[in-house]
Amino acid sequence: MNVTVNAQGLSAALKNNLAQKRSTLNILEHVLLIATESPAELRVISRDFSQEIEVVIAAECVEQAGSVTCHAEKLQAAVTGLAGPATLSTTGSPDSEQFKTVLQQGRRRFQILSMPADIFPKGKEMGQAKSPVLDPQELAKAIATVQYAAAVHDARPALLGVHLNEHDVVATDGHRAACALIDADFRPITIPRDSLKNLIAALMEEGAELRYSDSAIEVVHACGRYRSQLLDAKYVDYKRVMRIPANGVTATLDAANIAPALSRLRSFVPVGTQMLGCEINENLLSLTAGTESDTKDEAEAQCDGSWPKVHLNLSYLNDAMNTIKGEFTWQNSGAHETQFMWTGNQDVVHIIMPMRV
Repeated sequence: MNVTVNAQGLSAALKNNLAQKRSTLNILEHVLLIATESPAELRVISRDFSQEIEVVIAAECVEQAGSVTCHAEKLQAAVTGLAGPATLSTTGSPDSEQFKTVLQQGRRRFQILSMPADIFPKGKEMGQAKSPVLDPQELAKAIATVQYAAAVHDARPALLGVHLNEHDVVATDGHRAACALIDADFRPITIPRDSLKNLIAALMEEGAELRYSDSAIEVVHACGRYRSQLLDAKYVDYKRVMRIPANGVTATLDAANIAPALSRLRSFVPVGTQMLGCEINENLLSLTAGTESDTKDEAEAQCDGSWPKVHLNLSYLNDAMNTIKGEFTWQNSGAHETQFMWTGNQDVVHIIMPMRV
């Protein structure tokens, strides 16, 4: 293999690679480089046990097409800070210990131990895939909005990700939930939490096109491709708890006013429970640290009815406020009832379960 590419483009392609820093399997620390003559390009592929990222770089010159696996961390270190054309070539026999990839630019020369391309882990097949009609950026924003509510550690694997079903993009950890509506129609699939960052980035790329099957989701875009395996578990019946009750007192608030108050109170709430009392009187939302405390803060609110005092986890409320950011509606049906918050015409709904005193 002998290919000349822009060093900055190669550095950018390696920036978010999936290769492990340290592994008992050396091949998992590598990326796969594939140089082709027609079209003249270099494909940089990295994989872990559930994801795959492929970045395509236009080549300035391909003297010899070929493929090789190269230690990702060392290649990234070698190309960092370089600008202009750089040449990647292989030396030695693939079966020998002297098989290396050489990065050269002028008098700069870096030799990186490499392995044959045929031992690089093979990606799993998609199977029969479906391509929904949607705006990729709209889906990316919906996933970014609800992902905070996905479980981090849970005995129920289905909760460890974001669920897509029909028009809904949902996440829940059993204590809180968030649901965003999008203009699409999905079969039920659940995307692992660890894949969300890379999936969102791929959906935001120019020319992004999404397809999915029962086992994987893939985004192809102008700069390459991203694929992730899906969670193989049945999701909870979220629609049963997402129904907003007809009764309840509603208030209009601004998350931009509440978030600073929560930040000030964070050091005063009980460490174990992070319990926060919430009550509205005379168009002011009163936030109290704990159950019986003189430490409190407030924010403006518009409410016409009698607002029952409710206790919530401060971190849960803060996560919702950081996502909402602007004006929203809060419905309170009782001190021990599920709290509903939504923006616009209920396009995005947030749910927080109350804490019992």
